[in-house]
Amino acid sequence: MEILDNELPSNEIIKDVIRKEVRMYPKIALREFLANALIHQDFWISGTSPVVEIFPKRLEITNPGSLLVSLDKLINCTPRSRNESLARLMRRMGFCEERGSGIDR
Repeated sequence: MEILDNELPSNEIIKDVIRKEVRMYPKIALREFLANALIHQDFWISGTSPVVEIFPKRLEITNPGSLLVSLDKLINCTPRSRNESLARLMRRMGFCEERGSGIDR
């Protein structure tokens, strides 16, 4: 995660007399993005893995596999994971939270 964070663009702001670097994405958001990409990838698709692409004004993280539910039901559906064993392990290791908790947006 540190490697990704260091590659992302940042801004500098001046507050009072101190200049401060502000990251484009909070570390907690990066953690959530990466955990979701790993937990929800389709391991049955061979020859591919999650991909992180950095653009000047956005970050795209894609993974193999299709959505488990349609886009119109994505917000209100019961949380599901394609790889529940991996999700449980990542929760125990502290890399992600409970299913469906997400982060405050």
